[in-house]
Amino acid sequence: MRLEEFNMLKKIIIPLILLVTLIIIAVVLKGPWAKSPYSPATPKKVITNFEPDQVSRIELSQKDKEVILGREQNKWLVVSSFNYPANQEKVSELLSKVKNLKQSDIASRNIEKHAIFQVDAEQGRLLKIFDAKEGTLSDVYIGKTAADYQSTYLRLRNSDEVLIVDEDIGRLVPVDAKSWLERTLFKFDSKEITQITLKSITITKTEEIILVQDEKQEWTITAPEKHPCDKAIATDLAQTLSSIELEDVASSNDLATYNLDQPQQTIIVQRKDNPSYTLLIGKTNEAGDYYVKTDTSNFVVIVRKSVIKKTEKKFEDFIDRTLTQIDRENITELTLTYPEMEMVIKKNESGEWLLERPISTTAQKDTVDFIINTFSNLKANSATTEKDLETLELTKPLFKVSAKLQDSSTPTLLIGKKKDDQMHYVKKGDLDTVYLLSKHYVETMMKKLEDLKSPPQESPPPEKPQEPDKTLPH
Repeated sequence: MRLEEFNMLKKIIIPLILLVTLIIIAVVLKGPWAKSPYSPATPKKVITNFEPDQVSRIELSQKDKEVILGREQNKWLVVSSFNYPANQEKVSELLSKVKNLKQSDIASRNIEKHAIFQVDAEQGRLLKIFDAKEGTLSDVYIGKTAADYQSTYLRLRNSDEVLIVDEDIGRLVPVDAKSWLERTLFKFDSKEITQITLKSITITKTEEIILVQDEKQEWTITAPEKHPCDKAIATDLAQTLSSIELEDVASSNDLATYNLDQPQQTIIVQRKDNPSYTLLIGKTNEAGDYYVKTDTSNFVVIVRKSVIKKTEKKFEDFIDRTLTQIDRENITELTLTYPEMEMVIKKNESGEWLLERPISTTAQKDTVDFIINTFSNLKANSATTEKDLETLELTKPLFKVSAKLQDSSTPTLLIGKKKDDQMHYVKKGDLDTVYLLSKHYVETMMKKLEDLKSPPQESPPPEKPQEPDKTLPH
């Protein structure tokens, strides 16, 4: 590079460096995090002589939205939502934060900048707090969050100053009545439940299902028939009922308006050493959510459909779908029975499987393992209330498989006709419950004689006689 080119480059770069440096200094001094010339020497309280215990009423508004909270007998209510109980902790947190609000800076004294900080009448959230004599304790506009995301712009209603307070108080003042409701209808440990009763009414029938939980958290169906219960489904229902939350409050407490005078479902939950509670479920609103009432409140509330759907179970949904649960090593004998043939396979002392009937031969190990693996741990796709065993071809089954265990018990499955070409009707031994089982599992167990016989071992080919060496002289 020639000397004159280097000098020219120097003349360009040095001013650029100086310009960038000046910009950085200006941003640091004038940016939103910079201290205002109006800043107090030490942070000071924004609202003085304020005690949460003195507060009797809180009003929050923004444009045409308004939330009113009132204290009655030392309990906070959402006045603008039909005096429904408010979330007490949320109100207490707000009042505590207001009491301790401290001004860390002044952002502006220019009235024209109120909109920038969202503390104007159009955008700001107006927080008014009153004492029991309707005296105003607080009257402030709460604006947007400051640049550090930990502070908030705030303006006293009778002042032009925009303050920066050392708290993200904006998150505590939603101008939405639903946000202030005590949303929890019930909250307790689901293990306390001893019984759940589900009463449902449809056009065709009325059904009552009773589930009982013992001290070991095992569930049993006691009505309409006694059955082992699917623990996972019953536990999920119990957990749902022990922590229900509302979405909103209905505009009326008239039960007939919401079909709660004749509810489509009634749920009664009984708890050990605690009062029971009843939940009435009525019609849905336009969003598909349900109108609900409890026996512990006079209010009709709205509960999300996703919650109520978990309670809409039929009797057969609760039936334990376990068909077999056996340690495969305990199986000593398998019997596969067709209308025209019975095949018996036994395990000898060496652990080999032998086909005993209708012929005696070594059994195909892989095929037997396939059957045992399927049979020893089998769960039905669903239970069914169909009971006509003859129509389902379970009195004279299409196929029957049973196993003899080391304790001499013989778990047995009867396989009936197909349903919809994808499922078979299945029954466990002498029990009355009928299940539906995927044809895939059925076909895995329904093996024919040719599938079970070991292929004959091929004899090695005879050795070829050695030809004489023609190179040797005779």
